[in-house]
Amino acid sequence: MKTSDPLSELFDPANPIFSEDGARRLLALSTDEEILERMDALAEKCNEATLTPEEHREYENWVRESTFISVLQAQARLYLARLSPA
Repeated sequence: MKTSDPLSELFDPANPIFSEDGARRLLALSTDEEILERMDALAEKCNEATLTPEEHREYENWVRESTFISVLQAQARLYLARLSPA
């Protein structure tokens, strides 16, 4: 029985869903400085255990989303590396 890795399938050069340009655009994503400052403040409050429930949800969502984007970016780097071997 074959198991599937959905993220690998997204960047499979044999059956691409994303283009080379799309992978490069994904890698170019960046976070606005104002958002980074907000997340730093929430991280500090989290470490001090002083987050309100609303702040906790905001911080947790940001961590989850940024982790997901980081995984996608790692897959995009692998995809691009396979397209142009050194």
